[in-house]
Amino acid sequence: MKRAFFLCGMVVLFVLCAASSWAEKAYVTDRFKVTFRSGPSLENKVVRMLPSGQELEVLDTQGDWSHVRVITEGGDGIDGWILNRFLIERLPWEKKAKILEARNQELEAKLTMIDEKRKSASSENQQLSAELKKTQVALEGLKKKYERLKKGAASYLVLKNEYNRMKSTLENNLKKLAEVTGENEKLRSSERRRWFITGALVLICGWIIGLVMGRTRRRRRSIYD
Repeated sequence: MKRAFFLCGMVVLFVLCAASSWAEKAYVTDRFKVTFRSGPSLENKVVRMLPSGQELEVLDTQGDWSHVRVITEGGDGIDGWILNRFLIERLPWEKKAKILEARNQELEAKLTMIDEKRKSASSENQQLSAELKKTQVALEGLKKKYERLKKGAASYLVLKNEYNRMKSTLENNLKKLAEVTGENEKLRSSERRRWFITGALVLICGWIIGLVMGRTRRRRRSIYD
């Protein structure tokens, strides 16, 4: 007798554990509407018709019936009873399809955004490459101009030194000629000698000036060439 009571207690405990281990959420099976009743029998009043995929919260199970709560958008639940055969533990195919469709659209949007970023980055890369080439060409041009200016400056310094040297020589010669002229003026030995000295002075000055101008022209011509 005690053994029978023990077995009955174990069966009751097993049933209670099985009821408590039932999925917390369930869904009306796919593609039709089922009755949602006020009690666990076909005689109880139909509270509403539940569409396929309706989310439910299982509160209790009695035989072929389950006491459930309809989960509404506002958060307030409506309690009632539904036959177990109309319940499934998995997510309905329609809802799965909608979720997968939403994820697919999200992935497509991300792929589109990534592709646009890739195209934008490629365009920016091409633009930067073009600007780099322009900069390199401009740099080469500046280097050539710098070399020309450097050579021109060196030639200018040489020409300037040559000019200063010739100018100093001319001044010295003019000074000497002035001294000679002064001495000749003092002597005044004859009119012929005076004209000779004057002609010599003019000839020497012309020769020196011609020499300086000739070198200057040759230097300038070599710079421009």
